[in-house]
Amino acid sequence: MAYVYRHIRLDKNEPFYIGIGSDSTYYRAKDSRSRNKHWKHITKNTDYETEILFDNISWDDAKLKEKEFIALYGRKDLNNGCLVNMTDGGDGTINAIISKEHRNKIADSNKKRVFTEEDRKRISERHTGRKHKEESKIKLSNSLKNSEKFKLACIINGERLKNFKHSGQSKINMRNARKNPLYQKTIEGSILKIWDSARQVQRELGFNQANICRCINGESKQSYGYKWEYINK
Repeated sequence: MAYVYRHIRLDKNEPFYIGIGSDSTYYRAKDSRSRNKHWKHITKNTDYETEILFDNISWDDAKLKEKEFIALYGRKDLNNGCLVNMTDGGDGTINAIISKEHRNKIADSNKKRVFTEEDRKRISERHTGRKHKEESKIKLSNSLKNSEKFKLACIINGERLKNFKHSGQSKINMRNARKNPLYQKTIEGSILKIWDSARQVQRELGFNQANICRCINGESKQSYGYKWEYINK
């Protein structure tokens, strides 16, 4: 279950931040470390209080309420309100204004972050049952195909395949892949698309089907940023 909270600055008696959390102790609502510089500037100069607006609601409902309240009060960075939120809420990146310096800080922070079993379970529960819209699927696919990292990987794989010889088991796997429909999933396990075969994936996305087969057979945890699984195991 989740909750929606707001921070109210006492010098003006007005809200300045809207947020959501899913922990039973309201840790996210009370946390003062992982906040943006505008939030910290306000709390450095005035006291504030935390108010829980909605409690024991679903994560999806919490995201909707967060978006509603951010739209109601407006954002300072967009010059339409009093909140220091840097996004429109919900999924956390809508209309986000992120500098290159901030992106680098996020990347460095994520590299050092260690997830506990409780963290992994909570993240998994948030994504269970989540379905991407067709438009989102197309954007994800196009973003990957047009990325420099993907293009470089294609070049490297192409060079490797020139002198590459498949083992007997690999040939069997690829023959099976030609006739087995499979799921393309996110790392969290949500289904993005159903393909007729791994060969079709290679033909349309350029993903090497041998790498996909290795993922399906459990030889690797993911391939090209996705999980792959035969529908008929």
